[in-house]
Amino acid sequence: MPLPSGEFASLARGLEDDSYRHWLVHRGQAPSEWQHDESFSAVVHLTPAEMAEIAHSIRSLVAGHRSRDQRPAARPARPARPAGAVPVAAVARLFPLLDR
Repeated sequence: MPLPSGEFASLARGLEDDSYRHWLVHRGQAPSEWQHDESFSAVVHLTPAEMAEIAHSIRSLVAGHRSRDQRPAARPARPARPAGAVPVAAVARLFPLLDR
């Protein structure tokens, strides 16, 4: 899958940020089991190859669940989404920290 670049990447990051801000303001409206998020951040020391490996691992993990977009429960010939599955934004940003 090609990576977004240029203006498209900037637009995608903006939409991700807007979606997250919307979530923070309105999460009290979600059912109680959905009122938390699984955000985390960490600073790790990596080589470019290690950063690429982690990015590949994350993409691979998420890819197994993305196929559910094309397989709604209405298609019995294919595996269905589990009961209670809802759209969830999966956002990962790996980038080197530059000196300020």
